[in-house]
Amino acid sequence: MATPLNLSVADSALLTKSLPLGLLRTAVQSEAAHDGITPELLAELRMLARTPGLLVACNYGGTLCAAEGVSTETLPLGSAAVALRALAALPNTHTAVISGRSLRDLAAVSRLPAEVHLVGSHGAEFDMTYAYSISMATEAVLQQAATALNESIGFEKGISIERKPVAVAIHTRPATPAVVARVTREAHQIAREVGLFFIVDGSVLDLSIVEPSKDAALEHLRTQLGASAALFAGDADSDELAIATLRGPDLGLHVGDGETKARHRLPDPQSFAKVLAILFELRRAWLFGEDAVGLERHSMIGNGTSTALLTPEAKICWMSHPLPDSGSLFAHILGGDPAGHFSVEPVKASKVLGQRYVDNTMIVETRWADVTVTDYLEPAPDGITSLVRVLSGTGSARIVFAPRPDYANAPFNMEIRGEELHVVGTSDPIILFAPGVSFTVTSDGKHGTATAEVSLAYGPIVMNLRCGDTEPTTPDPAGELARRAAVAHQSRQWVRGLELPDMKPSLVRRSALVLKALVHEPTGPSSRLQPRRCRKGSAAPATGTTATAGSATAP
Repeated sequence: MATPLNLSVADSALLTKSLPLGLLRTAVQSEAAHDGITPELLAELRMLARTPGLLVACNYGGTLCAAEGVSTETLPLGSAAVALRALAALPNTHTAVISGRSLRDLAAVSRLPAEVHLVGSHGAEFDMTYAYSISMATEAVLQQAATALNESIGFEKGISIERKPVAVAIHTRPATPAVVARVTREAHQIAREVGLFFIVDGSVLDLSIVEPSKDAALEHLRTQLGASAALFAGDADSDELAIATLRGPDLGLHVGDGETKARHRLPDPQSFAKVLAILFELRRAWLFGEDAVGLERHSMIGNGTSTALLTPEAKICWMSHPLPDSGSLFAHILGGDPAGHFSVEPVKASKVLGQRYVDNTMIVETRWADVTVTDYLEPAPDGITSLVRVLSGTGSARIVFAPRPDYANAPFNMEIRGEELHVVGTSDPIILFAPGVSFTVTSDGKHGTATAEVSLAYGPIVMNLRCGDTEPTTPDPAGELARRAAVAHQSRQWVRGLELPDMKPSLVRRSALVLKALVHEPTGPSSRLQPRRCRKGSAAPATGTTATAGSATAP
């Protein structure tokens, strides 16, 4: 059955298929020494790509094309135009160009299709009829300004004067700095005398009947299109009005030199085109789930009060605390790396050889050629979550600890205190005990991330993440094997009390263990989960679990 979402996805597929996306991939893969695309900017682009409704807007001259000038000289960069069109073709994604040019001129020179919203005259012109609403008195003022400019500066070398529907523009790009300074003074004086707004837009000086309103135009588009976040890029002083309105998850970019309130600066339009291409690839991957791991391939660990999910690569991608319905400390499964994860992988890249449950337990082992990770949640008092991760093998492992409490909505700091890593500023204490691990902590201003590399040649590394423990005691790494054995014994003892059917007993046993882990033991006794004994040869009773329960290979 056709639904609005299905139709939107289908339309997007048709539109993007018609675009030369190879040009975007070339832009993304190109390497420039000073393209301004920092790790911090990439991190913000990843977050922005995952917003429900996205608006991408920018100035035209100096941002989407190389420079301002007369219409015949300024065409948009090919990769930038394709990226804007490709973004506009994605579901819940909108693009716009807000320029100082007249709307008619902007449409003619940009050659952008209808799916890209065009706004002219510094944010005043949303449709062509605006130019026809000007009164005769206003026309007379513009004519007076044009005459005065021609008499005062029309003879200057490198200067051209253009009449717009709502302004008189002076193009200064070919002129020398001395001429530009002199022309700017004269034009500013004429604007004051005739009562027009004087706008500096890159190399273009506008004497306009309308005040610069790119900020109002951006807000209007945001409201009209229902965008939950916006990216705005510009190079001129008038663009700073729009950049000043950005908040929350919004992203502002300044292209070129000059003072700006934007958090990030790009050297030229080519770099901005690359940013657009990267944003398109990130958003397309998120919208269409290209990077998503199937839910059935995840493995679950639990202890009767807490649960966590692991990807096939041993990445903790979900763990709520302190209750199953509480906010998640790691939510990578919903929002990728920016939503939080706890990752372990070999330093020497290699494929995962396998992931399995230890027999009759909720302990998961993930193996590479020279690294093995063992994960389990050990029993803890109510309100405390205790995750144990054991790294063993002969190689070296890379650890990334990136908690994001309350679905990345809670800001925090991270401090190294001896062999402990403390998450500071959260409502519950969060401590990672990691003897023998030397972490490096970085911050994006809101959240911290700890990374480390460890050699396993000298013995296992034991990490214990404890959440909600107000009186923590440092666990003894040497006692980890005994703690793991106790967890396994408790699980196996429970399994021995089950009455299993003759058909596929291992699958029923695994389903029962998963159901037991899903039950919150303080409020729901797991003894009720014992499967009924089936008559010989009959199918196993329905357990209500999915393949998620047993994605790790084990009985």
